[in-house]
Amino acid sequence: MNSKEELSRQHEDTQKQIDEQKEKSLQLQQLKTEMQKAVETINQENKAIIEHKVPAAFNEAKVKFQPVENLNTEKKQDVLDYIQKLLTDLSEKKQHSEKLHENTKKRNELLEQVHEHLKKGYNKKTLTDLTNKSGIVSIKNTDNTGFALLLELLGEPPSKYTWTLDSTDRDNLLKVVPQKIEALAFTLAVDEQTKKEMASGLKALEQIQTKLVNNYDEHDKLSVEIVQLEEQISQIETVTVKELTAQAEDLERQIKELEQQEQEKRERERREEEKREQEKEQRERERREEEKREQEKEQRERERRELEKREQEKEQRERERREEEKREQEKEHRKQERREQKMKERGALAAELKKVLIEYIDGRKQHYSIKDVFLPGDKRAREQFIGQIVNAKDGLLKEYVDSGNIDKMLNTITAEISSFNGIKMQATLNRMVVKLIEAEAKPVEIENLPAKAKQVLSLFEGKKGKSLEYALKMKNIYTQIEGINAYANTLPEREKKVIKQLVTALKRDVDQFVCQNSKHFPSKESYQKFKLTIKARLHSHDDLMSGHTSWPDIIINLLLSVITLGKLICSKARTGRASLFFDKTEDQKEIEAPVDLALENLGTFLAG
Repeated sequence: MNSKEELSRQHEDTQKQIDEQKEKSLQLQQLKTEMQKAVETINQENKAIIEHKVPAAFNEAKVKFQPVENLNTEKKQDVLDYIQKLLTDLSEKKQHSEKLHENTKKRNELLEQVHEHLKKGYNKKTLTDLTNKSGIVSIKNTDNTGFALLLELLGEPPSKYTWTLDSTDRDNLLKVVPQKIEALAFTLAVDEQTKKEMASGLKALEQIQTKLVNNYDEHDKLSVEIVQLEEQISQIETVTVKELTAQAEDLERQIKELEQQEQEKRERERREEEKREQEKEQRERERREEEKREQEKEQRERERRELEKREQEKEQRERERREEEKREQEKEHRKQERREQKMKERGALAAELKKVLIEYIDGRKQHYSIKDVFLPGDKRAREQFIGQIVNAKDGLLKEYVDSGNIDKMLNTITAEISSFNGIKMQATLNRMVVKLIEAEAKPVEIENLPAKAKQVLSLFEGKKGKSLEYALKMKNIYTQIEGINAYANTLPEREKKVIKQLVTALKRDVDQFVCQNSKHFPSKESYQKFKLTIKARLHSHDDLMSGHTSWPDIIINLLLSVITLGKLICSKARTGRASLFFDKTEDQKEIEAPVDLALENLGTFLAG
């Protein structure tokens, strides 16, 4: 008896053969279907040829087509006989057309010869000979030959040429012959076209005949192959697959018998194994119970040690918490001391600035006492504005001391400064702006700041595009500052010292700006603060420099350089108001107006 493995292998092989035969049958069925579709396609094509292409061929030949009724296009011989009959009919019509065309050509050639003769002279015998040699036969009277046949062809009555002079006959013929030639030219053209159309239609019909013969041959071939496929499919489905299925079923029965025997054997072995497992589990339970007792003992010991450890950790955390609280208190105390120190410093600065403003008011009272009697409005506006700053209860200086925020005061000063005529007050306010900015600035502590700034610009300059342009514009600002420094050397000692200090401060401002933006392109906010600082510094000594009319021309290049830097940093500007220069002479205003307007637009953009 074969083993289960051998039976399974045989069953698998048999099943594979069944699948292969079914697959083969399916493939044959698909091939049969494709062939049947091909036969149907041929039938449809033949039908279309008879219904459409045959009439089209007759239409091409310009011959009336009379379709046959009840023609079965699937009957090969009927269709081919029908096409052959059409070919015969069309060929006969073509021959008849060619015969007519040939007769017309002969008539035309004869008339051309007659015309040539008449142009030279007139000889009735010559005309008779030309007519008899033309090969043309009378269609009215076969006895008509020679000159009589010529008159018949021309449609001229014989009586017109009886007992007449040759010159009269020649004149009559010279009129009639050209007319007849002209008429025959149209007839020849029509005959030629008809000949071409007949030939084209006949050729199309011959191609149709060839196509139909090929189609029917392919149809017959496919029909034979379809019958052969049907026989193969029947053989596979009724004999081969049936026999293989019976073999597979017998093998399955033998396999099931063996599986039943194996199942019974495994069941016996399972019961014996279960018994052994139960005994083993009993021993394992006893062992685990013993281990559990030992583990519980160890667990109690661990819990006792962990409890002691948690108590120690709790005490440690409590000590650390108290120490952290102590450090936080000390830290807060130091912060409070720093805040108080800062507030004290702001208070000192506020007192200094208040003193400067009070001194300005006192000095103005002495200088403009007579003017203020007649024009008190300007005095009142200045005192109200300064009072808004120095008021001990709610002034801007008081608010600055309490909060440490200079924005409100800077915004108020920069917004109102241009409304007060007079260089003294504007210069005083600009010096206040500089002091406030310096007091609240947080400069980066950098060793050898100028060298560091130069190094940063070199890095930007090594790049392309906007970074390179930025570096070049910053270098231009340095150049303009050096121009101010050179100008300082031309001033008296007092002004020279002040402007030299201004140059030093401007260089520091620019160095700080470059280094603070060493890793990235400057932001609009960073530029705005930079511009405010530079502008305030430049105008902080307008009162001192008011006697030097060239001063605005000197600083205008620096201001323009700052503007062009802003245009680089900002994508576009919008209209606004932010005064660049303070109250100057009319000539100074005229010089400074374009720069002032440019900064106004840029300032509005940055603020927005």
